[in-house]
Amino acid sequence: MANEKIYLGLNIEPENISWAVANNDYQLCKYDKRLMWGVYNFDEAQLSEKRRTARSSRRRYKRRAGRVSLCQELFAKALYKKDKNFLLRISEGALTAEDAKHRKHYVLFEDANYTDKDYYTQYPTVHHLICELIKNKAPHDVRLVYLACSYLLAYRGHFFYSISEDNVGGITDFSPLYNNFYSSLTNLCGNVPFEKNKSEFEKIIRSKNSLTFKKKAFNELMFAGKAKNYDNDIISYSILNNFISGGKIKISKLFANEDYEDLETNEISTSVPDLSEMLEGKIDELQLAVINSVKAIYDWAMLIEILNGCSLISEAMVNKYNEHCNDLKKLKHIFIKYLPHEDYRTVFAEIGEKSNYESYVYNTPKDEERPKNYKKCTQEEFCKFTAKYLNQIKKVDEADQAILDELITKCVGSKLCPKLNTTDNRVVPYQLYYHELKLILENAKNYLAFLNEKDEYGTVADKILAIMKFKIPYFVGPLVPSEKSPNAWLERKAEGNIRPWNFKDLVDEDACEEKFIERMTGQCKYVAGQKVLAKHSILNCKYSVLNELNHIVLSNCKLSVEAKQAIYTELCLTSRNRVTKKKILSFLIKNGYAKLGTDIAGIDDIMRSSMQSYLDFEKNHYISDGVLSIEQADEIISRITISTDIRRLRKWISTEYPHLSAADVKYLSGLKYQDYGDVSKSFLEGIYPVNTETGEIESDKNIITMLWETNETIEQLLGTKYRYTESIEYANKELYGLSNGQATLQKSLADAYVPVAMQKATSKAIDIVKDLKRLQGKAPDKIFIRTAKDFADKPKGKNRKSKKEQILAAWGSLKDRDIEALDPGEMASLKKQLNDIDEGKLNLDKYYLYFMQLGRCMYSGAHIPFDELENSFTWNIDHIWPQAKVKDNSLDNKVLVDLTINTDKGKTYPIAKDIREAMADFWGQLYHEGLISDKKYQRLIRQSGFSKEELAGFILAQITETRQSTKAIVNLFREYFPDSTVIYLKNDFATDFRREMELPKHEIINNFDLAKDAYLNLVLGNVYTTRFTSNPLNFVENNRNYSLKMYQKRSDGSEVGMMMGKISEGNSVVWDPETSFNVVKRNYAINSVKCVRDAFRRKSGNNGGLFDNNPLRKGNGQTPKRKDLPVSKYGGYNCATISFYSLAVVKDVGPVLFAVELLFAKEFLKSVDFAKKYAAKKISAQIKSKIGADDVRFPFGQTPNIIKANALLELDGYRITLGGKTLDNIIVYSAESLFVASEALSYADKIGKVVNRRRFNKDYKISENIGLSAGGNSELYDYMAQKCTSKPFSVLYNKAGHFFEKSKEIFEQLSIEEQVTVLAEMIKLLTYGRKGTIDLKLLGGSANACIKSIPMNLYKMKGYSSLRLINQSPTGLIEYRSCNLLKLTY
Repeated sequence: MANEKIYLGLNIEPENISWAVANNDYQLCKYDKRLMWGVYNFDEAQLSEKRRTARSSRRRYKRRAGRVSLCQELFAKALYKKDKNFLLRISEGALTAEDAKHRKHYVLFEDANYTDKDYYTQYPTVHHLICELIKNKAPHDVRLVYLACSYLLAYRGHFFYSISEDNVGGITDFSPLYNNFYSSLTNLCGNVPFEKNKSEFEKIIRSKNSLTFKKKAFNELMFAGKAKNYDNDIISYSILNNFISGGKIKISKLFANEDYEDLETNEISTSVPDLSEMLEGKIDELQLAVINSVKAIYDWAMLIEILNGCSLISEAMVNKYNEHCNDLKKLKHIFIKYLPHEDYRTVFAEIGEKSNYESYVYNTPKDEERPKNYKKCTQEEFCKFTAKYLNQIKKVDEADQAILDELITKCVGSKLCPKLNTTDNRVVPYQLYYHELKLILENAKNYLAFLNEKDEYGTVADKILAIMKFKIPYFVGPLVPSEKSPNAWLERKAEGNIRPWNFKDLVDEDACEEKFIERMTGQCKYVAGQKVLAKHSILNCKYSVLNELNHIVLSNCKLSVEAKQAIYTELCLTSRNRVTKKKILSFLIKNGYAKLGTDIAGIDDIMRSSMQSYLDFEKNHYISDGVLSIEQADEIISRITISTDIRRLRKWISTEYPHLSAADVKYLSGLKYQDYGDVSKSFLEGIYPVNTETGEIESDKNIITMLWETNETIEQLLGTKYRYTESIEYANKELYGLSNGQATLQKSLADAYVPVAMQKATSKAIDIVKDLKRLQGKAPDKIFIRTAKDFADKPKGKNRKSKKEQILAAWGSLKDRDIEALDPGEMASLKKQLNDIDEGKLNLDKYYLYFMQLGRCMYSGAHIPFDELENSFTWNIDHIWPQAKVKDNSLDNKVLVDLTINTDKGKTYPIAKDIREAMADFWGQLYHEGLISDKKYQRLIRQSGFSKEELAGFILAQITETRQSTKAIVNLFREYFPDSTVIYLKNDFATDFRREMELPKHEIINNFDLAKDAYLNLVLGNVYTTRFTSNPLNFVENNRNYSLKMYQKRSDGSEVGMMMGKISEGNSVVWDPETSFNVVKRNYAINSVKCVRDAFRRKSGNNGGLFDNNPLRKGNGQTPKRKDLPVSKYGGYNCATISFYSLAVVKDVGPVLFAVELLFAKEFLKSVDFAKKYAAKKISAQIKSKIGADDVRFPFGQTPNIIKANALLELDGYRITLGGKTLDNIIVYSAESLFVASEALSYADKIGKVVNRRRFNKDYKISENIGLSAGGNSELYDYMAQKCTSKPFSVLYNKAGHFFEKSKEIFEQLSIEEQVTVLAEMIKLLTYGRKGTIDLKLLGGSANACIKSIPMNLYKMKGYSSLRLINQSPTGLIEYRSCNLLKLTY
């Protein structure tokens, strides 16, 4: 048709793109007789965190090796003069003597009168050597000095303490740590309920007493034994007391914040190594500061314990070594003398899974074969294991009693046989190692002349010390040009090799820092291309505080502007303590802005935001006295936020603000701020309401001014009442424009700060649209895009509470007397009902609301009989904000009410005055008890109706997205497809429509519903946008009685909604209910959706590397550590990352698939000669027969071919995709979609409901109302078994089908719960793209059944006649089939 328009619905999800193409009559379009809709599946993009962690580890090891290399460079001449092969032998230390070129037997010393044996006898550990070089000033061999220096440089400790290297005593000073703890607590709580007592606190923390003893001691010291009495809404001091003592606590309990219960790291203790990193950005900064201060005290106590009274770490290590030896000697003595020889062997000689001495030291010689069950154990496990034997000894000689008692005591305290190398060493700062290195060099300079050789950078000794204390500044990053690495931003002053001593001469630190700040600063949430403000900048704090205050409601009325400004000026700008709701109400009453009994809502008990940074600057009156402007203060705050180098920070402040005194600079540089906000200065101060048609500014008031001069929230200012949003959109369009036309898609997405997961999905979506454009000869006229909610912030590892747990948590210790409306014993009755209820019912909103409303109607307060809940003609759910005007189906907008009252209320708002007045007390009590949210409470008590601006905003909200990343995606589509009208759909129209029209969804069977949703969103999005035009405000003014409901079927059978009337656009009919409904229903029922899986080449491993990072002992199937080191002798790396597969035909053998490892992929594709040699080597190992490169032929053009991961093949007509390899096989996954007859389909949907509920509640029990039965289960079982033995599934699953047939009797003996579990596994077996195993234990089968694979040696495939490779376009509408791979010949 000449006038036919083409519409595309596109749903973009993290793991798939669903799409549908229809004409303007909503008929699905066709290409080559195939319907144009489908689902494109791909693996979700992984965050770069793993790769970043692996990269950081590699850099750390590389820099460690670099320090040792620099040390060798400085010692080289002197070492060569003494022993020319010394460094060469060390470099060959990992080689066997027969492979080493520069040694016969020993690695370190091969002198005639001094070998490694002599060295280790004289110095059992390097710490013995260090102590010797420090304490004995006599001349020593230069090689010994080198060994000590290189060790200290390699393992130099952490840089957390900003204490001078020459002030070693400062490391053990407890005062600054205690003061930091006290000040952190004061900043959080305001007033701390205990006085400072550093000396007593230090005694307790240093004591070696038990956790229980320390808890009691700290409780007495700080709280006079009554810590619990001081618990409050900000912090629980009783839990803090436990945390300080070293116990495990929950952050949610410590800070009385239920939101933290969802944190994966909710349970913590001071022994967790990277505690600060784990919690950063997840909890409040002041709370994190308290945790970090306690952690610092714990680490300090651990360091003191390691030193154990010694001034040198090495001296403490020597003492620990001696203690280990003495303990071991005593332990063996007791075992030999008092226990059977078998016990001695078990503890000291047996190698296996027991937590004995062999497992504790874990040093079985490399040449010995380690048993598979041999594993390392901890000191605690070793002590527990050993104690069992010691406690069996009942009688010993008098001389040995003290020894036995000592050993048992050490076992109880997990102190027996301490090891030198433990994770506790992480608490040792570099200053202590620097001190030892300096002492060694001071002595050595007297007998090693080369250490005194001097140049412009100092002596050799000075350079060695420089290596020790040098750390590449965080703002400089990797020392490689940015052209060589996307993760580098180095700026140089001059060329040359960068060394610690010439670093400042070659590296432009200021330029690097500026680039670093630019990289680290995110983009504004609203205005594209603008950098966000520092979270604690005064401007951002003012924005946050004013926006929070503008949410306040006093007894149904918004807080007046005058009162808001008074709170801001007289509370927020003066109080260093957190401003609370209680303080605000007290202030308002005191100053006449409110009366006694006034109800306050809209704000948390403690304000989330504060003017902390303003108060920090006003402490010395910098702003009020004009020393610094607010803009200057914000510049300093921004610098503090990004800086951790206090010296550079002071230098910058002094340079930028020379009028500040040294004392001022010291004070300002001592302030601590972290993180960034989500808005920019341009958004707050540079956006004005603009008429986008004329370009004229309609008001001189920017957003921050409006937040001050009105009581509107930011959400309201960005609504249709004002024109700030239009101004922002206008500015963003100008920025995006077509300026990025020449940029790559990936760069455009990255520049727009689109989340990683969204970048990949968007790229795939654009590929699909390009494919459709190519097939149809033009781009779609309209593209309707919908993206997943919270695309970048999917919760990982969250602990989801069941509905019952949520209700119980909300109830807390609620009593009848707490709610006036409740009768005596009513709470007890409610609790019994909750305890007895089928938990599945709580997933229904009706039951959940019943318990949260305490069994009362929200509009009358009447008691709701529990057994009448199922009766929809008596009790029903009402939407407080009518659905006709607002699309909000959340629990915050739902109440359970009497149907009669609900019918009278209809779609009017606000709620009738008589209901509000009668229910005010009950609503208020529910709100104060936390049973209804602030949002729900405000909607219930509101007295005014919707303004036309609000109504227009509700309409616009369905097709408007505020997230900058989503806006960027929409703009990219507009850029790539300028001939298309691109419309973003925020609302999930498909879900609403499907629910109202009772259209089924079969998620457990296949993923066709995804494409059908894309189709429905296309239809409904077009209807919606046409109906409400481009000017919602104008529409509202002319259509006051409209409804946002697309379609609704009422309980009486009548049908209402926007789609019940004809909708036109010009002369075209967009929707005609007489015909359009039938078209949509007919298309929705079609089950011929095209499913495609993305095939790809791997470009990095799971950890960002080429293989597993940890090398293994000698063995097979590993990647060698080096080309010249055979794995049979030296071991290697396992799990080499496979980039892709390739196909070759081998002379006199046949077709073979083989894996091409990432390490060799580039060269494989570059050189045919290399590819043939590589293929010959890999295939020789596979077929266990030696072949040469000339025996290999590559089909499809004689050049190396790529068969990607997830490549599609057809095996005897059955479609499969390639997965990973196992030995000589490749795992395959089904690429056939499961079709189920209508009767079986409806029953399978019920199984799907159970599966979904079990996913969120593992203890879920099947309720009767789901409709499952033994008979129904039996019928579905037979149906699925028959599916397995019928084409196409019989190609892979015929054997499984016969297993099911034989196991029918076992199935019928199972409980309903167990039968459903089996049926879910049977359905899962045949679903498209299944990757997991099938658990058939209940039928007597394997827990890991039905993993299918094909041999890599294709010539060995038996029972199959055809295997073809299929290449698909992104839509799957174009396919290219290869010849039969099984018939290929040389």
